[in-house]
Amino acid sequence: MTFKYSRKTMPYSGTEVSAEQRFIKIDKMLRDYGITKSQWTKDWDSDRIELKFIIEQENGSAIGIKLVAPLFVAGHRVWNERLGKSEIKQAKNWAQSLALFEHYLKTKLEFIAFGLRDVKEEFLADILVKDSEGRERTIVEIIEPALNSAGVKFPQLTAPGEEVQ
Repeated sequence: MTFKYSRKTMPYSGTEVSAEQRFIKIDKMLRDYGITKSQWTKDWDSDRIELKFIIEQENGSAIGIKLVAPLFVAGHRVWNERLGKSEIKQAKNWAQSLALFEHYLKTKLEFIAFGLRDVKEEFLADILVKDSEGRERTIVEIIEPALNSAGVKFPQLTAPGEEVQ
């Protein structure tokens, strides 16, 4: 689900940190929050980057999390020698995508570290579990199809005094 974005520029479009450097920064951040078990899966051919990590709780239990980094595809002005003018080409920007991903993850970890939310509340959709067939999946990968097949509708906000249909 998306919504209308009203800014003229995409977030982190001015980043000067490469994707490779961003992986190092994220790994350091994870260690700073006490997360010592993590794994990146970088499938550049399929445009998919995943981060799996384990949060060990004070009570001794561990929770596995899987996050998929977003991919920004944005228009960039490039020079077309054949036409003798510039044109806009759509291109992937992993540096920008991973900057957003780092800030997203940092906010979630801060919420947990400073007691605003617990791990399960903050990462519910991304918690790794084994499904009925023994496959490792996230909770949202299990629940979303069930919600869709059951015809579950999410309520819309209404103006004061109006009733939801």
